[in-house]
Amino acid sequence: MKIIIVCFTYSPSFSYMENQLAKALQMLRHDVKIIASTESYVKDKLADFDSGNYVYDNLSVERIPFDWNGSYFAHKLWKLKGLLKALEDYRPDIIYHMNICGIETKSSVNY
Repeated sequence: MKIIIVCFTYSPSFSYMENQLAKALQMLRHDVKIIASTESYVKDKLADFDSGNYVYDNLSVERIPFDWNGSYFAHKLWKLKGLLKALEDYRPDIIYHMNICGIETKSSVNY
């Protein structure tokens, strides 16, 4: 199965649930991809990454920016610019959201 995990800050060196879940699903021979924002924690500090595709420990990660244009309120809605397109390009069988409080669950429903 093709599975996408959507999380808003993916930190590859941490042992967060999305890290462990992705590895476990890969061990079960699923095709797993993580979609995350360009913001991530590195050594307990928030860092910015470029948009694009990365590979961490054989795990494909696509980083896309927040769509918030400087608005604090919009940033708290966790809107990712281009999530629907990323879903359409990958065509997953399952979408797993780590942060269901964000507005991006709508993009998954629309997919």
